[in-house]
Amino acid sequence: MDKRGFTLLEILLVVVIIGILAGLAIPKFNKTIESAKGKEAYVILETIRTAERMYYLDYGAYSNASAQTPDTWDQLVPDYLLENPNLRQNRNWDYYASGVTCSAVRLGGAYDNYRIGIYINGDMLTTLPYCWPWPPN
Repeated sequence: MDKRGFTLLEILLVVVIIGILAGLAIPKFNKTIESAKGKEAYVILETIRTAERMYYLDYGAYSNASAQTPDTWDQLVPDYLLENPNLRQNRNWDYYASGVTCSAVRLGGAYDNYRIGIYINGDMLTTLPYCWPWPPN
């Protein structure tokens, strides 16, 4: 007797195995995506920090760039930054520069309103409400 095809049991077994593998892979994938978003914010914070230091050298004071008042970024854009990071499309963070710290607040997702920040000397802010390393556990 020539048997062709798969039995229902074999197909169900394959579906269960694929489901288990997907269940293990999807959370890891989501954490990797969130980690990349955190690194994006870190790079932009480093750029803002450098711009703030240059601004301080020129004017003897730090700017007061805020996400709530977009015109305050005019102090840094275009002489020190190419663009206001809060005006980018599809952004994941709101950015602030206030004196000796620069910070980013997460927009949406599982970590909505979580923060990361950086001191003007380059050290990361690690005390609450700031979370580093990113993503928080």
